[in-house]
Amino acid sequence: MRNTTALVLIALSLVLGACAEAANDDVDNVVQATSTTTTVAPDRGQDLPTDPVTPEAQGRPATGPFFLDLAELNVAESFPIQVFVAIEGNQPTPCDEVDWIVTMGDDRIDIELYTVANPAATCIAVLHPVSFTIPVGSFDSGQYTVYINGDEIGYFEA
Repeated sequence: MRNTTALVLIALSLVLGACAEAANDDVDNVVQATSTTTTVAPDRGQDLPTDPVTPEAQGRPATGPFFLDLAELNVAESFPIQVFVAIEGNQPTPCDEVDWIVTMGDDRIDIELYTVANPAATCIAVLHPVSFTIPVGSFDSGQYTVYINGDEIGYFEA
């Protein structure tokens, strides 16, 4: 009985050792294959850098989309009138921060709504619902149309 147990243990050791050796060979092949990959531009046939130029590499924060569900234009009855936009939507991750840029024209107000990623944070990619209010400004007179990311959300008259 002892001899049988010893033979089984020796055979099992040899099999497991061979499997571990084969697994290590596969890992080495994968590493070698990915480390020699280059990207070739289809039109010019020249080598491109394997590291993409990211906003972080250019000294800017990485930006991403904001998924807008609802935008409501609110006009406060004051003089001069004050305009706000109530926003509901989702950011790509809980770690992102929502930011916006308001650009005023003669009769047009454009709001660019986007998210800013935190490059130091490791975060799960799951939609994160948020709601907030954007103060657009105060207006004495005129008629204005308000756009968010190129889509009209409403207009008001001061």
